Amino acid sequence: MYRVTILYPDGHVEELEETFSYIDKAIKFGEDYLNQVNATEQFKGKKYGVDFDSSSKGRKASFRVEELIDDRITTVFDSAKR
Repeated sequence: MYRVTILYPDGHVEELEETFSYIDKAIKFGEDYLNQVNATEQFKGKKYGVDFDSSSKGRKASFRVEELIDDRITTVFDSAKR
């Protein structure tokens, strides 16, 4: 099983509850989720007059795909390292 974990520029981490049987489906889900996060942050920034463009801070939101085997969790994909 695989799960997606989102890493935000402000340092907080969100482990998503959904699990996947295939790594490619988890990666696709992570990419789609990250696109939604970025669109939401840009919208909030415009709404409140705050610059939420994480690229201006040198950090961007990213995601990891982690493989769950018994009690072991192993990172098998990291979007920040592409």
